[in-house]
Amino acid sequence: MGPKASLGLSAAGFAAAVSLLIAVEAWLWPIKGLWADELWSLWATNPQGGFLGNLRWRILADPNPPLYAMALQVFRRLFHEPRTALVALNVASLVAGVAVVLATSWRRAPRLGLLSCGAFLLSGPVVAYTLEGRHYALPMAVVFAAAWLSAWMLRAGVTRTGVGALALAGLLASGTHVFAGFMTGSLGVGFALYALAGRRRDLWAPAVALCFSSGLVLAAFAAMAASHTGEMSWVIFDVPSVVEALKFVSDLQFGPLLGVLLFAGFLAACVAARRGLDLIAVFGAAIVLFVVAPIAISFVVPVIVGRYWMVGAPVIGVLAAFLIRDLWIQPKPDRLRNVATLLALAAWAVGAAAGPFAARKVLLDEMVWAGPTVARLAQACPAGSINVRPPFGSPFIELYPTAAGLPSATFRRVVAGTPPTIPPPAPCPVLGWAEHVDWLLLKPLNDAQLAAMVAVAGEPGRDFRVVRRPSGFLVLAPDARP
Repeated sequence: MGPKASLGLSAAGFAAAVSLLIAVEAWLWPIKGLWADELWSLWATNPQGGFLGNLRWRILADPNPPLYAMALQVFRRLFHEPRTALVALNVASLVAGVAVVLATSWRRAPRLGLLSCGAFLLSGPVVAYTLEGRHYALPMAVVFAAAWLSAWMLRAGVTRTGVGALALAGLLASGTHVFAGFMTGSLGVGFALYALAGRRRDLWAPAVALCFSSGLVLAAFAAMAASHTGEMSWVIFDVPSVVEALKFVSDLQFGPLLGVLLFAGFLAACVAARRGLDLIAVFGAAIVLFVVAPIAISFVVPVIVGRYWMVGAPVIGVLAAFLIRDLWIQPKPDRLRNVATLLALAAWAVGAAAGPFAARKVLLDEMVWAGPTVARLAQACPAGSINVRPPFGSPFIELYPTAAGLPSATFRRVVAGTPPTIPPPAPCPVLGWAEHVDWLLLKPLNDAQLAAMVAVAGEPGRDFRVVRRPSGFLVLAPDARP
């Protein structure tokens, strides 16, 4: 196959990957709802709050670096519909990451760039989190670009422009998600270790650029977020939780165990063929550090969650792409090269085939709020007619009007000890609403006890009806239909 035909085939593969991603996201869109963290993103970036006001009073209160929410503020002003704004920011992030890779590779390795971007877009983490309104798609796109630039420097040589781009990637990664900063910083450590071994002295420049830029922002964020560390009660640190987090990443990136074994066989074949050993050394050290560092930190403050570790997954695809290229540019083909390539392609096919279904499971497991139901039933409800129970604390009552798209005055805050009252004849079909509740404690309660939690009294079936949901419950008028 000639160069032009090969390039055309690569372009067709990239176009097919984009088309498949769009088709899969269209398939997943109807089951995607908004859960607490996404509602926090929307509340923190409410256009009516003002850019600086949101930054000071809302965004900086989030125990995540602020860059994602700052970018979302811009998109909330460009796209009025909240879910559209969330997805538009994710799509723009992916487009920017792909553009960096294609611009870097177009003159010297366009086929490698096109196929790498196609594989990235069809990877399970991207498929699962393109619709997610939190700090995931943006940092994954930055990590993808940073990993690509790192591998490119190992192959094409270090340039001043490349070092500057890596420094910028480190700033963006650590300013978007802590684990993205861990990943870019780990790549810098991988460069440093390889340079220290005396192999490539020129790699000190990218090592310093990545370590300094990532570490600078992470240190500043750690100092700012120190007051929030005690609030991370949702993170559990023990052996089963660590295994579960690693399995979460593995299931999204590789699919079933077969995909992991195929990829491990591919790496073993590359080592046996003595191809890409520098890539394996640098990226291998980075991946090991990326896994080990959060475990070490968790002995002080638990930080391990599967979707956090997933932010670094694009590094795996970049490593595989460059290793395959190394195998195919050797002077004489051999059986080991063919075996390694088949193993890599099989691992990618297994992961890509499983990705949409793994993504669907992720979306179905989310604790989605009943905002659309309340919005449909309560459009004409008077002020103070819906009793709500804040799930975390005082500011989080605003998640209810954010979820339903209704004025804040529609909702009345109740807490433990608020005396329940019998609702008057149907001024509003929605009498009470509670989200983010602990069903291990509430499952034994009957309908009257649940209604009492949102200060609604009376007889179930006559005065109200309770609709139980995975994320909470609604107390409705007897004739209301959710």
